[in-house]
Amino acid sequence: MPKESIYIDSCIWIAQYKPDELTDEQRSGISWLNEQISMGNVIAVASSLLLVELLTVSAELIEIAYDGRKGLLVAADDAICHRARELQQKCYADKQKCLSNLDALHLSTASVQRCQRFLTLDKTRKNNQLSPLADKQYLERLLGLKIVDPTTLEDQKKLDL
Repeated sequence: MPKESIYIDSCIWIAQYKPDELTDEQRSGISWLNEQISMGNVIAVASSLLLVELLTVSAELIEIAYDGRKGLLVAADDAICHRARELQQKCYADKQKCLSNLDALHLSTASVQRCQRFLTLDKTRKNNQLSPLADKQYLERLLGLKIVDPTTLEDQKKLDL
């Protein structure tokens, strides 16, 4: 069975070190995903933006959270940056909620890497401090990937892997 590539948004890595901001269902979904990554059933994909975003929590978390043995850390190269720009322009032209630069770069990295899913906590944390993505269904159609929360990942695990 081919391995599934799941893009893991930086907020997922950060949330693992702030578990009080997660629901029990989100913690359970992330725990299951970590097991799947460790067993080699899932390829974790993240942008090199992770290196900067994790610094907001702790410099040591970079090596702990993502050591590269079970995943792929992707540089935000010209192709990804151009794809992010196109994505933002398309959202604007279609009168969708504007994407932040970071969201556009993360989503574009997932798209360019042909990930099947994009795992994020945007607009799902208890304190709702994260900016919501543009319309989820719109982005899924546009990018050809599923945008999921750890709780839905937990529900889908029996079916997909």
